[in-house]
Amino acid sequence: MKMIEEAISTYLKQGRQLKLVMVDDDALLLQLYAAALQHEDYKVLQSTDSLFAVDLIKTLQDLAVVVSDYNMLNMDGERFLSEVRRLHPCAERILVSADHDLMPNLEDPSVPHAYIKKPFKNIAVRMAIREGIDNYLFRLEEFQR
Repeated sequence: MKMIEEAISTYLKQGRQLKLVMVDDDALLLQLYAAALQHEDYKVLQSTDSLFAVDLIKTLQDLAVVVSDYNMLNMDGERFLSEVRRLHPCAERILVSADHDLMPNLEDPSVPHAYIKKPFKNIAVRMAIREGIDNYLFRLEEFQR
């Protein structure tokens, strides 16, 4: 946990900020995410439209984590996160779904790094995001070597 705070602090001192993108067609759920994450030291961007979110992600630097609902209009969460992987290979991808039978193929490198089932507690999302940021920072360090 301390490593994460130190790494985020380093980013902030460099005038950079880690970014988190949350995509869900349920605007109320996005508001709940925002409330749960309001005291964190990273920028949270949200979208109810997966196609808009892809365009947004194309413009971002320092994208650490993307959280996506599975069932969305225009593009399902798996396809959306595959596009995220193509655009930002170091970014951590988290899939959220109410479908308890949905289990990603963990052998497939395009699957999300974490899977959260609805309904969930805010702490589960916050912990998955914290772990995602830690993994992102590690992956970025390895990628830059």
